[in-house]
Amino acid sequence: MYSVFTGKAKGFANYKTFLMAVLMLWVATSCNKTPQHAKHIPKQASAVVAIDTKKLAWDIISFDDIFGKNTDTTSDETGKKLQEAGIDFLSTSYVFSTGALDKAPVSALLPLSDAAKFKAFLETFDKEHPLVVKEENGFRVAGNNDFVVMFDDKLAIVATLKNYGEAQLKTHANTLFTLAEENSLAESNTYFKGLLEHGGALSFWVSLKDAMPSEATANNPAADQTNKALTGRFMTATLDFEKGKAVLKSDFYSENEADKEYGKLLSQPINKDLLADVPSDKPMGVVALKLDVPLLRKLMQKVGVSMQVEGGLTMAGVSPDDFFGMLSGDVIVAATEAAAEMNGTPQVFVNLGISNNETCNKVLGILSSQSFIKKENDYFVGGGVVPAIYSLIPRDKKLMFASSAKMRDLIVGNKAPKFKAEVGENAMYFLLDFDVFTQQMSQFATDYSRLANKYVKSFEATAIQKSEKQSEAVFSLHTKPENESSWKALAEYGQEVKKLDEAQRKQWQMEEQEIIEADTASVAVPLEEEPVQ
Repeated sequence: MYSVFTGKAKGFANYKTFLMAVLMLWVATSCNKTPQHAKHIPKQASAVVAIDTKKLAWDIISFDDIFGKNTDTTSDETGKKLQEAGIDFLSTSYVFSTGALDKAPVSALLPLSDAAKFKAFLETFDKEHPLVVKEENGFRVAGNNDFVVMFDDKLAIVATLKNYGEAQLKTHANTLFTLAEENSLAESNTYFKGLLEHGGALSFWVSLKDAMPSEATANNPAADQTNKALTGRFMTATLDFEKGKAVLKSDFYSENEADKEYGKLLSQPINKDLLADVPSDKPMGVVALKLDVPLLRKLMQKVGVSMQVEGGLTMAGVSPDDFFGMLSGDVIVAATEAAAEMNGTPQVFVNLGISNNETCNKVLGILSSQSFIKKENDYFVGGGVVPAIYSLIPRDKKLMFASSAKMRDLIVGNKAPKFKAEVGENAMYFLLDFDVFTQQMSQFATDYSRLANKYVKSFEATAIQKSEKQSEAVFSLHTKPENESSWKALAEYGQEVKKLDEAQRKQWQMEEQEIIEADTASVAVPLEEEPVQ
């Protein structure tokens, strides 16, 4: 966000300059009252972004916080100009497209508090390429072939698409201004209407089929298949910045008949007891799933991987029906601290939920008879081609896998710590702990991973299919320090990445120049002087 206005302004001849200025203004200043301007978004919209910085206000105190620190003078001056632009800072703002994102104009709804100030802002923003505001059909209009701004006393509509044509952009903006409310997206799409009622600091709505690039929807068999697959699928999301945490909540809605067949694949909650078996209170990473096994097997057959999986089981002497029949659908995978016996790589733990203990014992017996594993006490260790440090530990309603003898001994001796996580009633849980990874895997750390760990503590995600038509996912990025704004942490992280990119680019250029100079010196041969006659 900090880098939008860096460098010398190129003027409105570059249509992106104005649009990006407007977007930054929204993120920095517009607050939510009621979504009164949403009625100008047509039902043909393919993607919408709404910005409510009432929720961002605690994180973004002033323009100095956005433009005045760690930025150049141009950025600071731009921010000050925008503060005096006549914008209504108490209304929600929107940016949207009405077709394929690479072909349709991008439009913006910018509420105004003072139209005269906004007019002056347009005319003086860039003295090198001044805009001329004219009166046309009851509106004030300015623009060129790349973008048009049309406004009245309460609202400005920006329409932009490079080389689209000024006349066409004016027609587009006028159509949005005069749109009948019954033809708006809010009145025709319940998912968007729900998003308006329960939006976040930043809110997103996408019709997946309509927003696809035009090449993906061209008239050919592959595109037709893509169209069919995406028809009736919508996605909404909200993004909020809390102290020490940025949270993205996303919902996927489908009215596509093809989705009903697999609508319950991830619809049941994770077995928390199996998750607690992870033998570490601070693992590097965890993935936990609760799958509908019959549906999973059916999906594997549909995508063409079932033959390989079932063929492998058959070759090992295990009946595919027995194998899939013994699974409850619970799958827990975790990476814990590095182990010396594994050359410093992470130890891996797997916990499979078992619905039939008898069948599980039968499968283990078959694998043992084939010398894949061998029994020791009440567990099995690797045998033959399987390294002996690997272990399978059967227990009531579960089968655990440990990738090291150290981990196995902790589990068998009931000495392993328990893992605790707030997973709720979700069918999927994911964790990546940057702190633990950086500490345990220091030999694999890079400048970028160490920099990320300076600002990011961990990443978590949960998901569940709430019905045949709706799936929900929540992504949480935990930032440092925990008592400060996640917005601030991520903005500073972005600046540091930019500096690191520049430093590495210069280093690569120096190394490349040294190689060129060395190659030049190696082929240079001094000329011998001819003897004097």
